[in-house]
Amino acid sequence: SLCYMINYFVDRFSLMRTWQRVPHLGPRISQFSREYFFSAALVAMALLSSYYWSGFPFDSLCEADENNSNITNANPFAGDWIIGIKGTDNTTLESVSSSDPAFVYCRQDFFRYYDKERSFPFTATNQLSDLEWMTSDQEKVTYFFGWGAVLVLVGVIMKFIYTWVMGVLHYYNGDYEPRGEDQDDPFSVQESISAYVPQVYSNIFSCPLLAANLDNVDPELLDWETTDPKYPYSFYDLTKDAEFLLRGKNIADRKMFSVISHWPPTPEDMAAEKQAALEANKGAQENAEAVGEDGANASAGEE
Repeated sequence: SLCYMINYFVDRFSLMRTWQRVPHLGPRISQFSREYFFSAALVAMALLSSYYWSGFPFDSLCEADENNSNITNANPFAGDWIIGIKGTDNTTLESVSSSDPAFVYCRQDFFRYYDKERSFPFTATNQLSDLEWMTSDQEKVTYFFGWGAVLVLVGVIMKFIYTWVMGVLHYYNGDYEPRGEDQDDPFSVQESISAYVPQVYSNIFSCPLLAANLDNVDPELLDWETTDPKYPYSFYDLTKDAEFLLRGKNIADRKMFSVISHWPPTPEDMAAEKQAALEANKGAQENAEAVGEDGANASAGEE
């Protein structure tokens, strides 16, 4: 019972003090993220994957030969070398034979290429002459990754262009495509109708304040009801307050509040809609009965 009591008081405090309506954000943020952010992330992933595959093993060293250095046959660094270990007083002895390969510096980073040197796409064909560092397997991998990144980049750019062009066309030539089937259920008879009415929420009043004149609008279009029968909807109408506070001044010609119009269906229209719905239901029932009779006749004929 103690847990239920604590839960009750916590929920009551939250309901009266902290909780409020969910803000009307809509799906625009998620649509923008899906349309642009994820597309840009896909392009970045494809380009960087291709780039890192091309730079392996990231040591900026190429094997020396007569084409990229003055080294001809023997290794000029052949001999014994005493190498000190950085940060300590220790040394180590290393021996280099004349048959060991020598290496020269080469740029394995396509981002560090000069302006006149072709670096994109990140494939083996764009290695500098006589300074190739890629293995045969690496050349194959970079070929697929490099041109795959190009296809992804071109596809995303074409997608952006298509989206922008269609947005401009829809802006000037709007269209409407209905979805689903007509249920013969008029909108005007729905109990959950809720129209957009500009409202101002206040901590003083129990109901929202209406920032529009609702004299010619059915109050059923609002998504809330007055809590006290002594105070009708007109009590929360800010236009009435403005007319009272600014009495003696002509404010009718000034657009100070939003304008809302409502054209409810006439009784004749409601009767016509109801008759059309009845006829549609009757026709659907007759079709179903005809299909049932055909099926029964077919079964009897088989017997």
